[in-house]
Amino acid sequence: MKQAQADLKGVTLISTEILDLAGHAVNGVDQGGEYIIAISARASQSVKNVSVGYNLKLPNGVTVYGTSSAVQGKFFDFAAGETRVTRFSFKPALALGTYFLSSGAAETLTPEDEIHNYVMLDFVHDALPFVVVAKPMSGIAKMSGRLISLESV
Repeated sequence: MKQAQADLKGVTLISTEILDLAGHAVNGVDQGGEYIIAISARASQSVKNVSVGYNLKLPNGVTVYGTSSAVQGKFFDFAAGETRVTRFSFKPALALGTYFLSSGAAETLTPEDEIHNYVMLDFVHDALPFVVVAKPMSGIAKMSGRLISLESV
């Protein structure tokens, strides 16, 4: 049923992957390593002003991060029958643990004025679970806070 509903809207997501720099799909990433998030989509009909994006969530549903091509000022026109792969750089500055990558494609209605005015064409919740397998740290994000002084008053 999901396939038929997405086809009526014009764009269907067909895969969501995290790739290492050699192009191999991985389910575990090293903290601070370099990867690519690749989202493949196919159009059943011509669709203009498409934005593709993703978000990362914790197992409890808290969103850690998300971005889209629209947020970065890029929109795509799909021809009927066309398949495209959207790639995002990914350097996970995340704590050790499990995360969920969701992906989506939306038709932006007024991209030049307001990127948040859109119709969701397809969305895959928790498309890919993955783990961060690096040095443990405290918290859910790697920050750059450091002690700069200690004074007696």
